[in-house]
Amino acid sequence: MTSVLPQYVILKNGLKVLIREVREDDGPKLIEMFESLSDETKYTRFMKYRKSLDLDDLKPFLHSDSKNLAIVAELFKNVHSIIIADGRYVLDEPPHGANVG
Repeated sequence: MTSVLPQYVILKNGLKVLIREVREDDGPKLIEMFESLSDETKYTRFMKYRKSLDLDDLKPFLHSDSKNLAIVAELFKNVHSIIIADGRYVLDEPPHGANVG
């Protein structure tokens, strides 16, 4: 597995967020993030209209390894946290480049 140390960053608006690798238990938080997106953003992100996501849709995206690095930005509010962004890269074969999503 590719090791990405969790790191806190301060956004331009002053919010402190944790950047870390995705975990298998992030599914519900990613669904919550998806539901907060506008219809236009959902369309731009998936290149088609998606009304909803479920845990089965997310299974392929809930792992990170040496060829598929997936990260999230997590914001802590009071006693719970929310994911406000996610990203990933997938190495091409042979690994001379990567697709970023």
